[in-house]
Amino acid sequence: MFIYSENLLFVRLYSSWVSLVIIAIERYPKVVHTDWSKIHKRKWMTYAAIACIWISGFIHEMPTVFQTSPVVDCVCYGNMFLSSESLLVVGIYYFLLTYLCL
Repeated sequence: MFIYSENLLFVRLYSSWVSLVIIAIERYPKVVHTDWSKIHKRKWMTYAAIACIWISGFIHEMPTVFQTSPVVDCVCYGNMFLSSESLLVVGIYYFLLTYLCL
């Protein structure tokens, strides 16, 4: 299901987008507040950011894959079926996440 639905492609795409946002957030204190950044920045913060980037990518893409991948006659069809209500909910979710949260 994960290979045929191209889920891993979209996870990587979303994770790369989030990583650019995290890099911008991480660079701001280094440039603007250099003293604070030297004192409070730790290596574990970088590792936590990397983990959050990949976890958020999977959390963001998995519900759509599971909802749109039915099994019909023992064959899994990835990203094939999406009702109009589900399409509306996914569209609103992507809009809110993309333009209002980040």
